[in-house]
Amino acid sequence: DFGFTLYLTQSRDGQYVAFSTCCRATLPQMVVVPVEGGEAVNPLEHHQEIDFVGGIGWSPDDRRLAFEGTTGTYPHRHTYLWTIRPDGAGLRRLTKNDVIDAGPSWAPDGSRLVVERCCADGSSELYVELAGVVDPAAERQRIEKEIARVDERIGFARTKLARPRSTWSQ
Repeated sequence: DFGFTLYLTQSRDGQYVAFSTCCRATLPQMVVVPVEGGEAVNPLEHHQEIDFVGGIGWSPDDRRLAFEGTTGTYPHRHTYLWTIRPDGAGLRRLTKNDVIDAGPSWAPDGSRLVVERCCADGSSELYVELAGVVDPAAERQRIEKEIARVDERIGFARTKLARPRSTWSQ
């Protein structure tokens, strides 16, 4: 009765890997381990409310991990975007919406995360979240204006993807 590894990602300095586990209640939800061997760390050991972890990304300085974390019980489960230090300290929830922000990727300066925002209608689009701030309306407007200026310069057209998203239930 073994689980399996998901979302394996190496730190930018190459010294650690982080991954999530699946399908076995006795396994930690996220693991950080030195590449050269050594003791594994369970960053979510004291955060049992997060019972599934997806899409993990290391910050540019390797001091934080961004990830999708699911909480709640069926049918009231919610997936949010979180950050945490590899040692388990400093857990922060970045989003408070009813959509899934998947596959976080850090901006080079560590101030923002680009995610794929997946909506209930099956559409998805790229979205920018601030690392460490929950839904700041003014900053969000500033970022959207900045993105619009860049889009204009390079002729980028934003489109919603009409692909169905599979769902899982118990």
